[in-house]
Amino acid sequence: MIIKYFTEKGLRKHNEDFILSKQIDEVTSLHIVADGMGGYNKGNIASETVANILFNTISKNSQAENILEIIEQAIEEANSKISQLNIEQKTKMGTTIAGVFVKYNSAIMFWAGDVKILHIRNEKVIFESKDHSLINQLKDNDSFSEKVDYGKIRHIVNRSIQGLNEKYKADYHSAKLQTFDRIIICSDGILDRVSISGLAKLDINFSKEYYAQFIDSKDNASLVLIEV
Repeated sequence: MIIKYFTEKGLRKHNEDFILSKQIDEVTSLHIVADGMGGYNKGNIASETVANILFNTISKNSQAENILEIIEQAIEEANSKISQLNIEQKTKMGTTIAGVFVKYNSAIMFWAGDVKILHIRNEKVIFESKDHSLINQLKDNDSFSEKVDYGKIRHIVNRSIQGLNEKYKADYHSAKLQTFDRIIICSDGILDRVSISGLAKLDINFSKEYYAQFIDSKDNASLVLIEV
């Protein structure tokens, strides 16, 4: 397995994205992108805190047969921690997240918010996570209208890890991996500059020049690329 990743703060004052991509053992790894929520406080603390809780809980229980339940438990623990920090620090922080747990040739993908996961085979996207966004909610409820300025609500999410019981639940997708399959996890700042089809063709050996394009992006931009 080959893993490459980068994160750029763009034109923002701070980078509130956090990447965690680690081997747990020879056949098991966990990869997470957490995107601290804009309009909230201390997004960098929220993203790092949540990513570390997820890794610690999942890695300690990586041999469990009920790994999906372990991931759900880890997300609940992370949400409770953010709730605690919000109360203690009298603030409001939160983060969207996406992660991929890989063991042998199997992957469990999970996400809450608009951090994107792509499963790519032969430069074609065979799975794309569906963002938990206000736009998708309107589409699902047949409330999508051309009269609405969707540019203004494009980044509004309806699920995240922000300490609220009704909003932290993740969605899941399981997949069998083949040799040379690729998985990409990226924050929405990446998709401000690169299309889904462009990401599907991203070479594992991308250079510094590739991610230099995000230095002047409006948002933080973070990406993990995994090749089996």
